[in-house]
Amino acid sequence: MIKTALIADNDLLFVEFFGDLLEQRGYLVFKAFDGLEALEQLRQIAMDLFFVDIYMPKMDGREVIRRAKEGHSHDEMKIIAISGADRQTLEGLEELQCDAFLQKLPLEEMSTDLDLLIDSLGQSEVQGPRSKVDGMTAE
Repeated sequence: MIKTALIADNDLLFVEFFGDLLEQRGYLVFKAFDGLEALEQLRQIAMDLFFVDIYMPKMDGREVIRRAKEGHSHDEMKIIAISGADRQTLEGLEELQCDAFLQKLPLEEMSTDLDLLIDSLGQSEVQGPRSKVDGMTAE
């Protein structure tokens, strides 16, 4: 069965970078460049992974995450919040109950972190927090 991933971010270079890494791992990748476009894609296709930037035009990532959880029955979908901001500076992130948080860093530094995150999400829980990749599973 083909795994699917949606990347929602208004940074074209970042979306292409994520997409390339995910495609190399066998994912069918879908892309959205604002919050409304992301929700429309989620209505049409069941995703395995959903990477969503906290700061996007038309609808911010927090609202996209809330609506994705409320309006869709994607129980198996893992949601990864992403942002250029440090996790400690993002208010309300814990209440979103995402599966993980990934801080944007220079692209060459993120490849390994992204690989580790994807590997850990294949398990039943995200393995403990790291310096740049934080598991956010709610108990």
